[in-house]
Amino acid sequence: MLMILALARWAPLSLEARVQRGAVKNQPAADKVASAVLGILNLAWFIFIAIDVHRLQIFPMPPNWLSILGAAVGLAGYTVMVTAIWQNPYAAPIVGDQSERHQVVIDSGIYARVRHPLYLGYLAFLAGLALWLGSVASVIALPLL
Repeated sequence: MLMILALARWAPLSLEARVQRGAVKNQPAADKVASAVLGILNLAWFIFIAIDVHRLQIFPMPPNWLSILGAAVGLAGYTVMVTAIWQNPYAAPIVGDQSERHQVVIDSGIYARVRHPLYLGYLAFLAGLALWLGSVASVIALPLL
């Protein structure tokens, strides 16, 4: 919640681009289907964490130091995602033409180091979250997303 308030205060254009809803008019049907499938897979992955930790226990619980490391990696991933949104006012959840906003390619800040920092941050966030919650199997299953 603090990050949303900070974005609203200091990077309102970035927040505005991220909260737009609905499909772009010209978005191909295949993209809409792919987005729905990815959303379902993400939800299933989160559910799998709970099932693995409380029922399946495919792998033993990680040691405390690994859980703490997972929390740190998850926090770092979240920080990368927020930084990417902060630095890119065109980072919309659905790719589309934003020429009316005079869109340009962002190549400074975190984008000077990583072309797609939102993806990198999200993967780090998910891996860290799974370790922190104690599901090694979810980390191994992460590439399936």
